[in-house]
Amino acid sequence: MKRRLHIPVGWTGIIALLAFAPVSSRGAIPTGPLSYTITDAANCLWDASTVSELKDINASVSRISADINFYVDFTQNGSGKLSGFGLTDVRVASPDISGTLTNAGYRVYGSVSSKNGVTRLQFTAVASTTAFFEGHRARLTATAIRTATVASGYLMTGTYKNRAALSPGGSATASGPLPFTWSDIAPEVGDGSWVLNLDIHNDGAKALTGNASVRLKSGAHYEFYLKGNYNPKTDASRITLSPQPSSKGSTLKLGMVGSNISSLRGRISGQTVNWIPAQ
Repeated sequence: MKRRLHIPVGWTGIIALLAFAPVSSRGAIPTGPLSYTITDAANCLWDASTVSELKDINASVSRISADINFYVDFTQNGSGKLSGFGLTDVRVASPDISGTLTNAGYRVYGSVSSKNGVTRLQFTAVASTTAFFEGHRARLTATAIRTATVASGYLMTGTYKNRAALSPGGSATASGPLPFTWSDIAPEVGDGSWVLNLDIHNDGAKALTGNASVRLKSGAHYEFYLKGNYNPKTDASRITLSPQPSSKGSTLKLGMVGSNISSLRGRISGQTVNWIPAQ
């Protein structure tokens, strides 16, 4: 004689059935504003345009007894290129010229780059003018070259080279160790940490879109378009940040699990990012 299986009803039966139901491991698709502060010493980001020692230029050359000083301004773009141009006043003290040469043209060029936690700076500023000074025709071209390397632990080394051509006065060069230290510029550049902001929108299934930004300690910021995909089976997302026009040259690729970053790779303003958070 066959017996019928009796299925319990009511709350007791429902609880019994739920106890044996499979549990979904799906997390939540990323959404909304998210912010992350990156403090890893091997992934510092720097903004050279804030360094006053690269703006107040001393291009003096002792060989011809010429003290030469002038001010420049410049920017650092999404590719890490340094550029600037304009007019400046050049203060000169030499046996043949002593005073201020106004409206000298200047230009700045160079770059900031990094790899494996080591950042390199190449910087050149040139000022030149032809003007009448105290009834005489005076010509000046002054060049200041700076190179620097910053390793983990804020260990900075570098060199300077000045070239000056004065008429009257002659021409000569001077070179030596970098004329400023890390402690001189630390208040301006900060500790190298930076903030990644994501504004993620999703379609409720897999597609991710939105905008993002990277903000450096100096206040410099780089803007991005966000696009990616979410995998509900693994709770993992793959996201690409493509530069907006003002940030051309910078890009990032993110791996995420839920709302947590699992990997971050790319380049910001000429500097390599390759970060995997500690587990």
